[in-house]
Amino acid sequence: MPSTPVPEIEEFETKFGLRQRLWTIRHDFGNDNKRWYRENFRDQDALKIVETVKANESELVKIKAKMGRDTKDEVLEAATTEVKNVSRHKDLIQALGNKAMLEKHWQKVWALVDGTPSIR
Repeated sequence: MPSTPVPEIEEFETKFGLRQRLWTIRHDFGNDNKRWYRENFRDQDALKIVETVKANESELVKIKAKMGRDTKDEVLEAATTEVKNVSRHKDLIQALGNKAMLEKHWQKVWALVDGTPSIR
């Protein structure tokens, strides 16, 4: 005999699935973020970083729409903030990740940030 759908259970499952996805995004993005900032930048794929950030931004917007625009959710807000903190540097990440960037340009970058290049 077919079961009768229960709207409350379906709503709960939808909200639970969105919540789980938010935690997964935060976890995965957090791990990526640590790697991006701790490893030598020139060894990383800048285009993939930018692509990951854009994909996360897009997915968070969709999740917010599914949850309802007026919904206040701490995990959604935290994930959005974390992604936006990297997103604001997308153009710089892409420019610095250009494989054609000459060594002299990197030396200028390090001079501007008054640091010592991390060479492997």
